[in-house]
Amino acid sequence: MSIAVIPPALSKLFEYLDGCQEPVDLARLEALLKSIHVTRKDLADYVQFNENTYRRNRVQLGQWYECLVLCWKPGMMPLGSPVIRMATRSARAAVSAARFGNTPG
Repeated sequence: MSIAVIPPALSKLFEYLDGCQEPVDLARLEALLKSIHVTRKDLADYVQFNENTYRRNRVQLGQWYECLVLCWKPGMMPLGSPVIRMATRSARAAVSAARFGNTPG
């Protein structure tokens, strides 16, 4: 089993989050998220599917956050499901949704 490499496109975000000693500065977090351009190629090691349910693939776990790539096949999860509406206690969730045209099987 190979160990996935943290995508370089996310390194500044993780450096900021790992350095936080208190709740994040939402303006800085929003600016960082807007400056990031992540492609499917960047996340290739984390795009993994289950046959019968969605799958949560961890990219990074910090003291104050968890970064996941959520994967599901068409029809598995309605957009209004709780996993899509997730938010954290320390900040409103800043979500960037990217829909990739390639799905398995």
